[in-house]
Amino acid sequence: MKKTKNNKGQALVTLLIFIMMGLAIAVAASFIVASNSMGATNVQEGQRTRQMADSGMETAYLAILRQNNNYPGETIADLDGGEVVITVSWVGDTATIESVATNGKFVKKVESVVTYDNNGLTKVSWKEIY
Repeated sequence: MKKTKNNKGQALVTLLIFIMMGLAIAVAASFIVASNSMGATNVQEGQRTRQMADSGMETAYLAILRQNNNYPGETIADLDGGEVVITVSWVGDTATIESVATNGKFVKKVESVVTYDNNGLTKVSWKEIY
């Protein structure tokens, strides 16, 4: 190949193009990894918050059994970095229990209806409220 004045920098330009393409691919891959990591963290924190709400509900069940249906509810602070607020509403021997867990920006609410009879609980329903 005959060198002329017009093609002296051709190798340098080609090298720069390949470097730019590699850099673009590396940056795109970094953004994909970062967004996947953030999504996984959000799922994990949401599950942890739901487990906190479920724990609050189980705490309410035990407290109702121990206090013979006189349990009004409570707030459990600093539970795994968040808090759970338990509220119990009584109508006769039927209780509607709400357990609301707050963990950072995540809030999960679980509601259960139980009946208290003869020192025992019968669960009527247990569901997550959206």
